[in-house]
Amino acid sequence: MIYYVVADAALLDTFFIVNKLLEACWRSEIAFLYSQMKEVLDKASPELVGNPLFVGVLSDKQWHQLSELQKELQEEYHMRREMLIKRLDVTIQSFQASVN
Repeated sequence: MIYYVVADAALLDTFFIVNKLLEACWRSEIAFLYSQMKEVLDKASPELVGNPLFVGVLSDKQWHQLSELQKELQEEYHMRREMLIKRLDVTIQSFQASVN
């Protein structure tokens, strides 16, 4: 199954610029993804992308709060990732033990 990411034109342009900077071995894959995203966007209705949820300016205090929240979420993500890796390791060990 193929999942498509819907993005606005500026994101597609950025994606295309990044494509030019990547090594030659990845160029064909990036070009394929870009063409697929462009195709989906061309078929999509304008209402699909929608309007931004927030339009405004944040104060320094709000930026600080946002930064703190991002740090907390990153720490939680890291902890969950380590836990899943550990669970995978234990599962593999269990399968190896049952084979022996």
